[in-house]
Formats: sequence, structure tokens, C-alpha cells
Amino acid sequence: IKLVAGVHQPDPGSVIEIGGVAHMGLGPAEAKALGIQVIYQDLSLFPNLSVAENIAFDRNLAGLAGPVRFGAMRHVAGELLGRLGVALPVDTPVGQLSIAERQVVAICRGLAGDARLLNYAEKFLAIAHPFELPECQLPVGHVFVRRDWIILHLLQPAVPSDAE
Repeated sequence: IKLVAGVHQPDPGSVIEIGGVAHMGLGPAEAKALGIQVIYQDLSLFPNLSVAENIAFDRNLAGLAGPVRFGAMRHVAGELLGRLGVALPVDTPVGQLSIAERQVVAICRGLAGDARLLNYAEKFLAIAHPFELPECQLPVGHVFVRRDWIILHLLQPAVPSDAE
């Protein structure tokens, strides 16, 4: 997981192949640009920011010099939560949520980053497997479950690029 996410580099001579393209190694930014998202145990959320702000955080980094588009953040957050079949108030600070609700926010944040491959530690998941819920409307291609990890392959990004 850490090799594909760009945290560690492969051994010399090793190749990481993604979408038919060989990579001698990836950095974290390159991995994200290729649609690889990893949710670690600490969830990397900001407790003082709202659900919408946490979900749309990475999308807003590119626009630091521009205005914050709260309406667009709420729209993306609401769309992703709806596609998972989960109802959370998007203006609530994440610090007020249960751990299970925070995990949903972390999953949505990964999906909002145009994830094509989403990895998260299953043993730390306090909710039911969200991609098996009948309400889930994500374009899931494959779900790989290996011990403590779930790797989700999406057929297309969960949020269309024109959703902003």
C-alpha cells in the first residue's frame, strides 16, 4: 500500500504499473494525481472544520489564493454522503461526530480526491462495510478484502469533475 501511495520507493529494478503505465517509483502527489487515496488509522481530519470542509479539503488546496466556495463544498459533501447512503449534517464540526461518522467523512474525503483506488484499514472501521450497503451508489469495480485492509477499485471518479 505504501509503495503505491508514494510513501516508500520500490527496490531498484522494481516497477509499479498503473493503468498500463510503468512507474519506477511514485511520490505522494503523483500517486494522488493518479487517483490513489489511502485512509490511515488517524483519519487525518480537522476536528474544528465542518464535514463539508473536511471532505473538500484537498480540492480547495489548489485555490488558496481564491475565494472559498462553501456552496460547492456542501454540494460535493452532500453528493458523496448521499451516494454512500449516509445522512450527516455537512455544517457540523467533525469533532462533534462519532468515530464511525468520522470514518465516513474520511472515506468521502478520499473519494472527493478523484479516487480510482481507495485503501483503508478495515479493522479500524467502526461502521458496516459502506460499499456493500444497498444504498451505496458508487461505481465500484472490485472490492478486495485482505485481512485488515480493504482496497476499493472505482470504475470512475465518485464525483464528476463538473460537480464543482
